[in-house]
Amino acid sequence: VCARAWLYNEDINEKARARTNNQPPEAPAFGRSDASPASVINFYRHWQSFTTQLDFAWADIYDTRTAPDRRTRRAAEEENKKARR
Repeated sequence: VCARAWLYNEDINEKARARTNNQPPEAPAFGRSDASPASVINFYRHWQSFTTQLDFAWADIYDTRTAPDRRTRRAAEEENKKARR
């Protein structure tokens, strides 16, 4: 079971890496106390609009690919969705 979970996580991570083949924009430097107001605004603008490209499927409780039928798969997807919150 542990090896199966590891393979599942590796599969998810590989798919995430494939989706993110374009590099995200470079994050601005943290700055110092004497930083210009423009650099401070740029820093916060970047991080306030940040969204991750990972889907956190590795944190799922259930592997929906192994569900025997549609109803079970949908229930597992709903549980996984709740767990990601």
